[in-house]
Amino acid sequence: MKDIVIFFFLIVFLSSCEDEEIITCQNENKSYQFFSKHSGTVWYRNLGPSEFYYRINENSFDDYYIDKCFNYPAADCEYNNRGGTASGLYFESEKYIQKLLIDEPNFISFRLESDSYTGIMSYSMNDTGDTLTWSLDDSLSFDKGMWFRKSNVPFPNVTCN
Repeated sequence: MKDIVIFFFLIVFLSSCEDEEIITCQNENKSYQFFSKHSGTVWYRNLGPSEFYYRINENSFDDYYIDKCFNYPAADCEYNNRGGTASGLYFESEKYIQKLLIDEPNFISFRLESDSYTGIMSYSMNDTGDTLTWSLDDSLSFDKGMWFRKSNVPFPNVTCN
């Protein structure tokens, strides 16, 4: 009888536990108009002693500055922010949620939200396809954007995490 009571108690107890919420990314393998059109291109900006490189991949960006490289996927998801310079993500070490707002052949825009930050990050291509402009619309950042020139110089030989 004691075994039946313990067994019954365990069933009731375990069935009342809630599952931990699991966040899954939406459309991880989605084809984006912007990325499809510009994939494989390398972009460069020299600001005196500072050199910035950007690379557009099939569904992400690579951001390189001073021997550090960061990869930013495009999928709607929650991410751990590891930092980055050209990207303008100023809430390092926080989780943030990214949501695609607009995807066109020469323009893509994302909403970014964390506990301490909300902003819209956008990338646009000029009509001739030789200038990539990154812009940031928020209330915190002093740096609201940067432009890059299309480059024939290869992207630095590093792994972007």
